Amino acid sequence: MSQHTILVVDDEPAIVASLAYCLEMEGYRVLTASNGEDAARKILEVVPDLIISDIMMPGVDGYELCRRIRLYYKTRRVPFLFLTAKTAAESKLKGMKLGGDDYITKPFDLSELVLKVRRVLARTYPVSDPVV
Repeated sequence: MSQHTILVVDDEPAIVASLAYCLEMEGYRVLTASNGEDAARKILEVVPDLIISDIMMPGVDGYELCRRIRLYYKTRRVPFLFLTAKTAAESKLKGMKLGGDDYITKPFDLSELVLKVRRVLARTYPVSDPVV
């Protein structure tokens, strides 16, 4: 089984550190970025299996990052989870219309987030049954 790579994008170092630690403990390879522009550069180097991104960040925000990755062939199907303090229904709808796969509001439960990550990855990259 190959190790999945997850890109965590947030301008709050404490959130990035806690998410990275938790996901690494679950066996994932974690890349981090502090804003959308940094994330876009990293995605050109390594296409992650999943992106978890804040919305409100300086420069390129999470909405724009999601919009951009949906434009390119290599990244258009990469699952994208919004993780944000924006709780308004309009914000959630905007994120989902841009191609977000889920929308998680802060504060969040780490175990619930890990479960969502596991489920999205299993759905996106199913392991085929062995031929008997």
